[in-house]
This record gives sequence, structure tokens and C-alpha cells, in this order.
Amino acid sequence: LAGTLSPAKGVIDLLEAARCLGGDRIRVVLAGRMTAGMARHLAPYGNIFEHLRPMPQEDLAQCYRRADAFCLPSFVEGSALVVQEAMATGLPCVVTPAAGSMVEDGRDGLLVPAGSPDAIACALEALLDDPRLRERLGAEARRTAESCDLGSYGARLVAAYRGEEHVDPAAHACGA
Repeated sequence: LAGTLSPAKGVIDLLEAARCLGGDRIRVVLAGRMTAGMARHLAPYGNIFEHLRPMPQEDLAQCYRRADAFCLPSFVEGSALVVQEAMATGLPCVVTPAAGSMVEDGRDGLLVPAGSPDAIACALEALLDDPRLRERLGAEARRTAESCDLGSYGARLVAAYRGEEHVDPAAHACGA
């Protein structure tokens, strides 16, 4: 998980999922600034995760490239740029519908219900246990991210505000 670390991002659900999977199977890296009081919430999970302070974009991209998957089990987002960044590096993403992302379940990532550590654990376990699934979803994630440039996003956004139908087949994938 990358970004501002707060309860609304589903951080505790992710850590509970990791606890269910066992510390020897998964290593959670949380990158970003903690909101007030978040360190207290994270204290019981100290042996399950590593916290990285906010960093330049290039360094964050390196973190993505070292990972096997990305998870944002958020309860509410606008449109999470971190998911698009992770997808652009070829990571399969486990997100909630509330994450406001372009992930399509089973195509380029996995959707889980918000507030469900068990569902997060199942999704992460599926990715851990099946390298081919991880590779397929990651490759599709990269293609999805590459198809979402600012020009096409702008056209889809204008069309959406005009109440027009999808401008192209990739419109759903790019969030407009």
C-alpha cells in the first residue's frame, strides 16, 4: 500500500489479511505518511509490515518493481493514482470497489469487498499460489494503464459530462 496511511485506506484489514496468511508467506510494505494516531493502530502488527516514509516518485517506482502485488483495500477514494502507478509497473492489484480504480475483477486485478480481511487474504493467497495468474493479471494491468493517457481520459470525461455513451471500449477501464 502506498499513499497516506489511514484507517480509511483499509490498512488494518490488509494487515489482518497478512496475519491470516502467516508472516512467512507475505511481507507487507506500507509506503507513505501516517495520519495522526495511525502508529498506535499499527503497533500490534509491527512484525508483519515494513513502513517506508514518503519518497520521490522514482524510488516508489522501484518499490513497485520489487513487489509481487499491490493492495489498496480502501473504504473510500476518488480515483487512486497509486493503483494506476502500480498497474503501470505490471503489478496485479487487489482493490475494493471503493478504491475508485480502473481494475476489472479477474482481468487485470482482483476486487474484494471493503472491510473484509478474509476476502483480501483469499485474493492475496490466490496471487501467491499461482505465479501464472500473477503474471497474466500483471501484464493486463500494464496494458490497461498504458491505454489510459490524458488525451483519451479527457475525451471520455467530456463525453461522460455530456451524458454520451462510451467513447471507446477502453472507457470503462480508465474510469470515465
